[in-house]
Amino acid sequence: MRVADWLGWDVDRTESVITAEPMAETVCTALSILTGAPGFRIVGITRSSQGGTVFVTIASAQLHHRVTLNIIG
Repeated sequence: MRVADWLGWDVDRTESVITAEPMAETVCTALSILTGAPGFRIVGITRSSQGGTVFVTIASAQLHHRVTLNIIG
């Protein structure tokens, strides 16, 4: 069972946007890398069946990492 189903959330779909751009200063500080280092910014917006936003996730990763998405359901 998905966590969203267990919580009773109306989850219809997730939109993902992945861009390559200089990482934010706060991210670089947290990762102990040079400010402005290139990286992936991954934004996932989960929508309800009416199109409203249920939750949003934002992740950053250095360019030399691999980004893998498993889309189920």
